[in-house]
Amino acid sequence: MLEKFKIRNINFAITKYQRVRNYIRDLKENIKIQKNKDSKIIKEITNLIDNKIKHIKRIYIVLYFLYFGIYFSFFSIFFSDIFFLGEFAILIGKIVGFFGTTFFLILIYFTNKIIDLYYQDLNLLTSHIISIYMDNRLQNEKNSKNESKFNVFIDFFKKRGFW
Repeated sequence: MLEKFKIRNINFAITKYQRVRNYIRDLKENIKIQKNKDSKIIKEITNLIDNKIKHIKRIYIVLYFLYFGIYFSFFSIFFSDIFFLGEFAILIGKIVGFFGTTFFLILIYFTNKIIDLYYQDLNLLTSHIISIYMDNRLQNEKNSKNESKFNVFIDFFKKRGFW
């Protein structure tokens, strides 16, 4: 029965968050949810996942600004040669000089920790969705073949290169 279940190759997604979205989309396309309760839970979790990914994208913008602040001395070489960007380089140089590199490194550390926490939340939410889909899949296939939940779960991930 696993041959009927086709998943796109999600290993080539650009970001790990796109991999999560692709995986959920493929589960949705290939497994039918028959219980209304389960479909409502999946919709709620999918909305939570989309919300978490939006927050992560905002945090990445802050992270890129912090990296720019640390590497400003390198970037200021390019800015100083251009007439109207020279003043901009002086302003950013004062900001970086006031806060210092240590401050930016501390902020980068905490920003990365926040991103890791969001990613752990995504892992938990995704595993909950997977368990709902696998339970529904097993209920759909129960009449045709007696398989344990563990074996189907292992086969599912082995086929996709996750195990």
